[in-house]
Amino acid sequence: MIPMLAAVDRVPQDFPTLQDAVDQGHAPTIVLGPGHWAGAVLTRPVALIGEGAVIDVGVPVPGGATAALVLPAEATGSSIEGLSVDCRGEALDLGVYASAARLGSAADDVTVAHDLFRGCVQAVTNVGSARSSCDATDVDGGAWWTVHDNVVDGIVGRFDQGARGGGVGFFVFNATGAHLYANTFLGEASAPAPNAASGIALAGCQDCAVENNRFLVRSARWAAITNAGASLPGAVATRRLLLADNDAGGDSAPWLGVSFVSLDSVATDLAGNVGTTWIDHAACGDGELDAVE
Repeated sequence: MIPMLAAVDRVPQDFPTLQDAVDQGHAPTIVLGPGHWAGAVLTRPVALIGEGAVIDVGVPVPGGATAALVLPAEATGSSIEGLSVDCRGEALDLGVYASAARLGSAADDVTVAHDLFRGCVQAVTNVGSARSSCDATDVDGGAWWTVHDNVVDGIVGRFDQGARGGGVGFFVFNATGAHLYANTFLGEASAPAPNAASGIALAGCQDCAVENNRFLVRSARWAAITNAGASLPGAVATRRLLLADNDAGGDSAPWLGVSFVSLDSVATDLAGNVGTTWIDHAACGDGELDAVE
């Protein structure tokens, strides 16, 4: 339900662009109207609501990519709902993007719900800085993100040249308290060899929960949920991770099973998942999981 008009800035009625509404407006809610729009850097907390809005032009982020919405610490408390993010053209790579490593800070308490992401390199990115040891517990990725009831239709890795980017639906690295639930992944997925594409990729995710997600992606190199952990430079051990009631049974990929936990899980709780293989190599963790079907 959209709040009263006095609490809302509208694009294009009140401001010609989304960035203008963020920079010049003062209402806690911004409604982005029907049409195709450029994205924005959220420099204050806003509730962003899409009414038939498509973001298909990004703003630059360090590293050479473009993102629909960039969330530094100033965006703490923001929510993003009802948008379509279309990365299938040449003007947009990433969807919702926060990176303490690249931006210097990342927003906390963010909600991303009921959005559509099409053909993005990464649909939702919440990344902290690298740490010197996997035993570290101080992470600076965005804390307490909630990502639910979104649709990710197609995942690509066209710009990825390194270990951390591309071919991922949701990427959480060295962050606390992410809750990813009731999302649906469709279409094709690709990533540059030798990597595999992932629906949800975790590394150093502490006190996180991944629940009730559905994976209907078809790809030769694909894993629905990965916990790549210690294979990424600077990732801390993933601690107290709940993986429950995720359904990857429709996936056709033979590579490493449909979903897997690798290298660094500590106190991982698995319950009610379908179509999954779990593997732990115990390089940086308790090693309690070992090819559990």
